[in-house]
Order: sequence, then C-alpha cells, then structure tokens
Amino acid sequence: TFARPYGEGPHPARGRGVTRVKTMVPLHFAPSIVCTTLPRLPRSLFMCRYAYHSPKPLFSTLASLCDINSAILSQKVLLIDALLAIPGQSRTAAYSSACPIVGASIGAHFRHSLDHMEIAASSILGCLSVLAEEPPSLSVLPSLHYDLRVRGGTVETNPEEAKRCILVLRGAFGDIRAYAESGEDLMGRSVEANFMLDGNGLEVPLRSTFERELGFVAHHAIHHMAMTKIIAVNHLNFPNEVLPEDFGRAPSTIHNDSSALGK
Repeated sequence: TFARPYGEGPHPARGRGVTRVKTMVPLHFAPSIVCTTLPRLPRSLFMCRYAYHSPKPLFSTLASLCDINSAILSQKVLLIDALLAIPGQSRTAAYSSACPIVGASIGAHFRHSLDHMEIAASSILGCLSVLAEEPPSLSVLPSLHYDLRVRGGTVETNPEEAKRCILVLRGAFGDIRAYAESGEDLMGRSVEANFMLDGNGLEVPLRSTFERELGFVAHHAIHHMAMTKIIAVNHLNFPNEVLPEDFGRAPSTIHNDSSALGK
C-alpha cells in the first residue's frame, strides 16, 4: 500500500512486507472542484452520462469517478455541519451514539467508508509519485487491502476531526482528477484488490484497475450514507429536509424513480 492521505504515518496493519511510497502530490484542505456549494449529488454524476458520449471516454470516466467520490464526501460534510450546529457537548455524543436500529453510529459508518475511500485514493497517489520518477520504477502491482483497517479512532468519535480528514481526502480526489486532466495515462492500470472472504484472516487477491476501485468505494460509501440517514432521522430526530433528497440513494434507485416519473 502507499502513503496515507491523512498524514498519520505508517499504517500498523498494512505496513508489513509492503513497500510504502511517499505521496508526491501535496494533500490540502482546499475545497475540491465539485459540489462544494451544492452537496446534493447531481444525477449526471451518478449516471456518468457524459462518460459515454465524450470524445475522450476514458478521461471522462476517471473524472466522473473522482467527482462522485468528492460529492459523497461533500454530503458527509453537510451531515457533520448539521451535527456541529447542535449546541453544547451533545454534538459529539450524537456523532458517536449507536443507533439500536442499525447497531452503529454515524461516526462508525463514516470511519468505515472513509477507510475504503482513503485506501483507493492513497494507492493512486502513491502510484502517481512513482510514475513521476525518471525512469518510472513501478515494477510491483499496486496492492489494496480493504480489510486490514484500524477500527475506532478519533474519526469515529470526533465530528470535527472527521470533517478535517474528509476535507483532506476530498482534496486528494481533486489532485487525482487534475492529474487525469493533464492528459497523463492512468486509465486501465492494473492493481490488486485484496479481500477476506471468511473469518480465517486470509486475503484473496483479485485483479482490478484503479477506475474499478474508485467505482467500488463510491458505491460502498453510498450504502453507508443510507445507514447514516436512518440514524440521523430515526435516532437523532433530524428533520428529513436537513439532508438532500438523494442523500444515501443508489444511482440505480435514482434512475429507476426518474424513469417511473417519466423524467
């Protein structure tokens, strides 16, 4: 695996026997290029329509994948800001309070989905830093280990720390998009995604690509956003109108509903 965009140093669960590469592109707190003022996920991002009609479909696909991940992160910020608007210490308690309906807190779902998005983004940035070398020295297939994660931590319990990390990660997706926009070749590059398929702790390596993994972490995050909406509305008594209509809704659901209404 590669350098963590959160800047926390070597990952204790992922550092064994794996070469770690320092990220070349600086991560920052600046807002990303999409959905900073309109957190609702545009249907064009969900459906990636222009990816199929653009004269540069590969670049458009990568741009769409970065955009939708950034948009999901913007919706996370929207929910955190609503929590931070709660007066007093109750805002931290609300973020980390486990909902009996789903058996977890907003913080737990955020930390879990952010872990996956971070792993994908940091692997791509690490690959870019190697490709920038003269000559490029990327001779080992980049490896992503989604199930070797550290549970808990301040991202799961502190909404302000979670927001800080989300903004850094959103900047990382902006950096990846900017690299793709420069015309550099990244699409179709093979990676190895590792998953545990049972409880014995052994990982199964699967051949994949960077764009496939960006699509996976986006869909995975949307599922967990749906869980956080259940927690916010049913456990924390948030009014439905606090969150965008499409918050936590899968692209296929949005498309199906639009088709049913004749839109």
